[in-house]
Amino acid sequence: MRHLILSLVLSAGLVMPAFAADPDFRQKVQDAAKQMRQQMSDPSNAKLSRTERAKKSTEAMNAALKGMDVSKVSAEDMAFVIEQFPMIGASEAAGAIRNRLQDLAKDDGEAGAKASLSRFMMDASSPTGAKLAGEFVKHPGFKDLIKAGKGADGLQRLGFVEDSAITSNKSALYALADVLPVTGTPQSARQLTAFFMNLVDVTPAEDKAAREPLRLKLIDRVKNAIASSSEGDGGAAMGKRLEADLKSLESTLAKGEFIGNTAPELTFTWTSPDFKMGDKAPIKLSDLKGKVVVLDFWATWCGPCVGSFPNVRDLAAHYKGHDVVILGVTSLQGNHVVWKDGRPGERVDTKDNAAKEYELMGTFMKDMDMTWPVAFSEQAVFNPEYGISGIPHVVILDVDGKVRFRGLHPASPAEEKHSKIDALLKEAGRSVPGGK
Repeated sequence: MRHLILSLVLSAGLVMPAFAADPDFRQKVQDAAKQMRQQMSDPSNAKLSRTERAKKSTEAMNAALKGMDVSKVSAEDMAFVIEQFPMIGASEAAGAIRNRLQDLAKDDGEAGAKASLSRFMMDASSPTGAKLAGEFVKHPGFKDLIKAGKGADGLQRLGFVEDSAITSNKSALYALADVLPVTGTPQSARQLTAFFMNLVDVTPAEDKAAREPLRLKLIDRVKNAIASSSEGDGGAAMGKRLEADLKSLESTLAKGEFIGNTAPELTFTWTSPDFKMGDKAPIKLSDLKGKVVVLDFWATWCGPCVGSFPNVRDLAAHYKGHDVVILGVTSLQGNHVVWKDGRPGERVDTKDNAAKEYELMGTFMKDMDMTWPVAFSEQAVFNPEYGISGIPHVVILDVDGKVRFRGLHPASPAEEKHSKIDALLKEAGRSVPGGK
């Protein structure tokens, strides 16, 4: 769940002095949160510094929560409060809420597991996040909660805490295949897909057989979500996202067969003019076989991607003259961001105008001193077959076109990248920089 930035100014009319035992409890909570979000559109808020915004947001939240008697709030209603106020951990009511949730979590059933989940969601970003995640997964009512079709948001959130929250509880997570319903909301199907792909990332490849029943169950879940998606669920846009999720779950990556196998094909719709393999411009990824290939997935709107350009430039210089191709891979975005003096500037609309986006990329490469080639792939830069949910994202292939490393960052230490690439060059009997 992404953090919601609360309103900067809260009118006295939003104070709700009677939360507990109030039949209109949820409506009052929802109305207050809605009004606070609406106030975010006030142009004067943009003039405040980040520190001032945080201070005002906390003041607004405290005012909204004033009078809340948490001793009488149920686990379900507490979960609703935390959903509406994701920053509640910074409120004056936080201590009382934590105590209430801890007490509610003593129940061994579904309600107790719900309280444990809320406790985790409340402080997932804190140093105690991994510990709270473990308590949630180990709760006696955990399976009951999942069986009831709840908790998908918590499973997804496991990906935002230390890997140990998953690795130390992997058996319990694999066993969800026995209780997970095959139907549910499209959003929950997306959350569960994200959870599973993270599960694959942090657990051993040899666990693929243990993960397989859960993968197959999730495939059915996503297929059912696609069939039942409606306008109310986001319509065509949601359906498109779910189709990408299905590709993720059906990929070699999800099966635990990505590393060491041939990289999924990429078809290039445009490559920078000076990018040649022999005397021809490559038209697909497999044309690069015979070279160690470093794929850097990126886009012009991505600050961290552009920020890592000096690292990529150094890498290209280090391997110049050797059998290494460093390739920036993007896809048509429908817009192009122009950078000036190290900062993003004008966003140019290129929707339905691929030629314009390609032309702008050529100019961008010159302006940004990109000394390595760029390719637009027909496949989206957030490629489900490569498990790319965020960019920049680096994948390294050996000379046979097989994936050897993934999930790297272009700004990682040079020595780390050199050791990986050099090892692949030596393995293929090719020269390395320095001749060592």
